[in-house]
Amino acid sequence: MSDAPLSAARAFWSAKLELQLVAWRVAEAVKSLPEAPDSMTVRRWNAGIGREIWTAVRACGICHVTQPAVPAAARESSPLVTTLLRHCRWIDRDLQFDLASTDRNTLLRELAVPESYFGTLAGEHGYPRWWQWGADGPSDGICPTWWKNPPERVSPPLLVFEEDLEDVRTQSAYLLHTAQAPASR
Repeated sequence: MSDAPLSAARAFWSAKLELQLVAWRVAEAVKSLPEAPDSMTVRRWNAGIGREIWTAVRACGICHVTQPAVPAAARESSPLVTTLLRHCRWIDRDLQFDLASTDRNTLLRELAVPESYFGTLAGEHGYPRWWQWGADGPSDGICPTWWKNPPERVSPPLLVFEEDLEDVRTQSAYLLHTAQAPASR
């Protein structure tokens, strides 16, 4: 017997958990927005939430294609994404989130998921808590460009397959080596 249905069910539950984690992360970001934020802070929050929403859209797609592997009663996966997307404006394939025109209390009520639900998954395992960064970005590491100069709208993430990352690393190392090499005369 094939383990394909079991694998699809695992993928569904992982993606559904990721949807809930994104909802929690957006709620945490909204809660941590300062009382009277400056325009740069609002732009950063809008861009950060937009990035979170793209993660949710991806997870929702995984839920959609794997839902036949789970019981019918468990298949609903989109209410959190629907809630988030209701607060977005689409410009071609880009999305724009506008925290200034969003009723924060309503959004927080709709996204209510307790942190305890996730155990250690709510930690920084590949998902930085960007809403806790200072104006200069993360205290440990390089400040991402989107934080330094937040875009008005967020494009879909570029798809990079794990197998292709080695090519990216190799080419990046080559470029760095070339840039650091003394110029020959």
